[in-house]
Amino acid sequence: MDKTTVIIGAGLSGMLVARELLARGRKVLVLDKSRGVGGRMATKRIGNAVFDQGAQFFTTRDEQFEAMVTSWAKCGVVERWAGGEDDRWVARPSMTGLAKALAADVPVTLSQKVQSAQFHESCGCWEIEVEGEGLYCADRIVFSSPVPQSLAILDAGHVKLPGAVRADLERCDYYPCLALMVVLDRPSDLAAEGVVMTEG
Repeated sequence: MDKTTVIIGAGLSGMLVARELLARGRKVLVLDKSRGVGGRMATKRIGNAVFDQGAQFFTTRDEQFEAMVTSWAKCGVVERWAGGEDDRWVARPSMTGLAKALAADVPVTLSQKVQSAQFHESCGCWEIEVEGEGLYCADRIVFSSPVPQSLAILDAGHVKLPGAVRADLERCDYYPCLALMVVLDRPSDLAAEGVVMTEG
């Protein structure tokens, strides 16, 4: 019998896990609450303007990931960041471009806000409740959503994690940031690598 893995979150990590499992012949379904794939690699269009409002670039700090990125560059999906630092990359035509390319041939269902995940010992399967959509069943779940969202889904399903695991996850910090999207009527005169504010 095919075992189904449900991946919660259609960002870069969720897409990479899905593709790896599919390459191994596994049955996969990716669920995401957004209207598009990409997660933190978010792009917003306002009129004729295009803003990468999430990550502006990503880095390669691992040989295996660097090999992947090099293959994506050969396909024109990513290119080196204009800032000149060798380990920084951007997706093309915008940051969501990479996630969209990775989502090709991956079963992804969008606008699916997962409310809870409950494990049933009797059948050894997970029951995943989606707001306004009903239930999905899975043999395994992979969470690629932010840790607080993942914990809330497990809590709603009364899933008890081992104390040490729970404590480690609760120590994960997320730092908020503001994204200002501005359309200019002339070039900004900023350097290609941008400006890093270290004070104030």
